[in-house]
Amino acid sequence: MNIFNFCSDSFASVAAVSLVPIMENNKAFDRIEIYTVDDGISDQNKSELEKLVRTYNRVIHFIKAPDPSIIFEYSFKTRYQMGHSYSRMCIGTILPDHVEKVLCLDSDTLILDSLSELWNIDMGQHIMAGVSECINLKSYGRRFQLDIDNIYCNAGILLVDLKKWREENIEDKLKQEIDKYNGNIFFFEQTLMSRMCKGRVLRLHPKYNCYTAFLLLIIKI
Repeated sequence: MNIFNFCSDSFASVAAVSLVPIMENNKAFDRIEIYTVDDGISDQNKSELEKLVRTYNRVIHFIKAPDPSIIFEYSFKTRYQMGHSYSRMCIGTILPDHVEKVLCLDSDTLILDSLSELWNIDMGQHIMAGVSECINLKSYGRRFQLDIDNIYCNAGILLVDLKKWREENIEDKLKQEIDKYNGNIFFFEQTLMSRMCKGRVLRLHPKYNCYTAFLLLIIKI
């Protein structure tokens, strides 16, 4: 299983807390590799994260945070105009070619059970799998040109078929959208990834990405 996340130095302790239940609840996997975008993590904190992952006989790879202006070929006003999580949109470029499927997680996600069922889910012709946002869906649909059957995913957990992602040149399409909207995208990669993969997004049960809004609203699942 391949896991992708991103982390700054100030978030390293939170990321460590997130990694422990992933390791504890997924011991049945023969291999787990963590690919962490390094947004200024100190050598000491990287060493601690490596030590933690080695405890479970797993591997963590640190990837230097790419310059969004270079990766997306757009001159952003500031490095963070697209937010810290922009790196999710260039996974096809920054991850090794042999990685053909990846589970993208926010670094504060708590995994409470095995990920085996999710990792082995049949994605068919879908490029991405995720849990739908649970508020403002009609508004988002109109705003982001999504049909009623299209899914607007919460980006906290996304399973991506990288082979199809690369074959469909999703990152080139993302670049065109960024240029079209002058780098100002509402909800950053959450909007762009849902939009560029529309019609090819597999809807996951909310149990795979249960966040506060689900617990505050009465929803039909």
